[in-house]
Amino acid sequence: MNKNEFMESLKEKLSKLSVEDREDAINYYWEYFEEAGFGEESDVTKNVGNPEDVAAKIIETAECLRESESQENCSCNQSEQGNVTKENKTECSSYSSAEGKKTDEIKEESDFDKTEKSENHPIEITALDLFGKDEQNAFDSVDIDISNLDVILRTGDEFGISINCKDEGPIIERKGSCLVVKDRNKAKFIKIFDFNFNIFNREKGFIEIIIPRDKKLNKIKSRLELGKFYLFALIADEMDVSTDMGSLELVSATAPKCKLGAGMGHISVKDSTFNELKVKSDTGAVNIKYSKTDLLKISTDTGYISLEKTDAANTELKSDTGYIKLYSGNVGSVSAKTDTGLIKFDGTELNSLEAKSDTGSISAKLLGVRENYKFDLKNSLGIITVDGKNPGKSIFDNSYTDNTGEIPVRMSVDTGKINVSFLGK
Repeated sequence: MNKNEFMESLKEKLSKLSVEDREDAINYYWEYFEEAGFGEESDVTKNVGNPEDVAAKIIETAECLRESESQENCSCNQSEQGNVTKENKTECSSYSSAEGKKTDEIKEESDFDKTEKSENHPIEITALDLFGKDEQNAFDSVDIDISNLDVILRTGDEFGISINCKDEGPIIERKGSCLVVKDRNKAKFIKIFDFNFNIFNREKGFIEIIIPRDKKLNKIKSRLELGKFYLFALIADEMDVSTDMGSLELVSATAPKCKLGAGMGHISVKDSTFNELKVKSDTGAVNIKYSKTDLLKISTDTGYISLEKTDAANTELKSDTGYIKLYSGNVGSVSAKTDTGLIKFDGTELNSLEAKSDTGSISAKLLGVRENYKFDLKNSLGIITVDGKNPGKSIFDNSYTDNTGEIPVRMSVDTGKINVSFLGK
């Protein structure tokens, strides 16, 4: 069942939901299919299941959320009648008020506090609020572990934190030399098809952490369950960022070691420099542009890999289902493998090339001339074309070798095409 057929069936089976909830669910799956790169005829049920099961889970989720909201309202009513415990009556040493000020006093929750929690409101935290003194050396690492907020890490004139969310916000504290951001209360997520999501969350907020421009961090670590992560112009010895469902975007990042992971979502890296960059995506696209690294390793189960004007000494690319494309740049010694999909090189400088596709095609527009390369091409079922000519024996037993040049090129396809052309000097 392709994505259009799936969506038509899903719409029909979600008819009992409210218009708003139904639109949220439909938009969620359209965005998922778009980011995952499914073609018009791709069978989407292999990834998300059949529409009957999906609809049943969505309806169940909506009902659970309504029940949860009813229970919360009931608890609030009881509190107003005087059944307030010390725990739900107080808050201690937090940065969760609308003013963003630290307090150690125990205070009773006001009517204003209760009404404000239903809407997103801004919280501003300064270095003085958090550390007691305006000192940028108060920490050298950042550790973020939250469920349901977008995260922005960027440079600025001075340290600061901005939060916009409907509740009191995450806990923010310093542990030793590490700035820690973590959930006050873990969000309630529904487990579906081996990933977490909440499509009915219409008020998801964000946290923005500003790091002084001249500050270099030891480590940036971030783990998100549902949310987008954005990092701009930061320098650290190590970066380790992951999200269960959401996107990761790094711009102008610098680090000897960088590890990125996404269960379902897009990963983008631009204008960045690393010694080692390792990327893992279960379902989603990986896009690297205008970046440099010594070692580049990218793998995705379902999704595409795209490199554009990126330099690497050693490059390892693997996609189970999806295409791999490289444009310009210098990828050094490169290995590209896909079980089902296209592998394409377009004007990419390289020292050696090994490409393999079980079911798909390999297309390479190589720099220089034919005599620069040493070829070992094999195709079990399909044709091989080199510089516009087919040097193979037959469609069922096609191979080509040429030891003229110095740059080794090995390509193999079980079922598909191999096409090699040259761009000249």
